[in-house]
Amino acid sequence: MTPRRRSLLRHPLLRNRLSAIGLLIIVTLVLAGVLAPLLATHSPTSVSLEKRLLPPSATHWFGTDSAGQDIYSRIIWATRLDLSIGLLVLLVATTTGGLLGLLAGFFRGRAEETIMRLTDIFLAFPGLILALTLVAAVGSRSLYVIVLAIALRSWAPYARLMRAQVLAVREVEYVQAASALGSSRLRIAGRHLLPNCVSPIIVQATLDLGQIILTAAALSFIGLGAQPGEPEWGRMVADGREYIRTHWWVVTFPGAAIFLCVLGFNLLGDALRDYLDPRLRGAF
Repeated sequence: MTPRRRSLLRHPLLRNRLSAIGLLIIVTLVLAGVLAPLLATHSPTSVSLEKRLLPPSATHWFGTDSAGQDIYSRIIWATRLDLSIGLLVLLVATTTGGLLGLLAGFFRGRAEETIMRLTDIFLAFPGLILALTLVAAVGSRSLYVIVLAIALRSWAPYARLMRAQVLAVREVEYVQAASALGSSRLRIAGRHLLPNCVSPIIVQATLDLGQIILTAAALSFIGLGAQPGEPEWGRMVADGREYIRTHWWVVTFPGAAIFLCVLGFNLLGDALRDYLDPRLRGAF
């Protein structure tokens, strides 16, 4: 084993048991989504009524659903869809919230007041209710509508978090020195403030990713997310809920996928918080 690999294995995030478990779950899910065409044993959308509600076997590892579709293959393909939704929502939310929080904390005054009152308005609405309202109003269940519906409120906590970080960092000596040397506001914000405020955003994004995927699954469960027949974890649970007493595998395996996904991101996010916080790093 090379010294580089040996040092990588000694990384605190890998030596911590819970963070290692979370990282393993996330890596497994990402690989399953990327390699879905290779890992799936059947077509995720093919219907075969003569094979409906078959129990787990060597042919159908997780059994089949009420339409005779292979549950294992559908879970693998659903991993790609659900992770894509989560990552796209995070991209929109962190970019929008981070930039608005940076502007509010750095420029202060009227800009800060406007941005923070807008943030308070969006924080007043429950995220799931706001997403439900938007999807129902638009009447479309495309991937981009679902992403925008969930991101509509998800940006607000990042704006507040970034503003708090900027207010703390902008008073430190190196920022004051850069300002005294004549650096432009844009240079100070981009080179000195943003890199030193991004750690809490990364931690919060990791913790939120599982919740975002859970929200997407909830939308699909009540019929406002994925289209009928489309492989998505929440939709699979909704389609199989009437068989939960007689055919347990129809609901159990998609539900387990949601549980493991949320668990993995929560474990990793909690470990990242401890690792990136200098006050907790010694006890990590």
